[in-house]
Amino acid sequence: HNFSHTAILAKHLKSSIITPKYNVLKAKNIVKYAGKDLEFRQKNPRKFQLTNVHNKTIVLCDDLITTGATIKEAKKTLEKKGNQVLFSLTLADAKL
Repeated sequence: HNFSHTAILAKHLKSSIITPKYNVLKAKNIVKYAGKDLEFRQKNPRKFQLTNVHNKTIVLCDDLITTGATIKEAKKTLEKKGNQVLFSLTLADAKL
């Protein structure tokens, strides 16, 4: 409970061409999404706040994918600041 799966993944992606960034994309919405369907998630966006990441090439990392709504919203938020999202990595699929 005292670590982030996403942070561990990002840390191990570090290389001469990849620099992990932590805590730069934060949800402002405090709604709980566990067990909620796509319609609920679309009606209650996370309202991401982006800090200090502009005009970069990005690989998104997330720990769990349920509906894909979070990744899509994160991508849109990043692109509004001139970032290019190449792809996303997810550790687990909740549907399995």
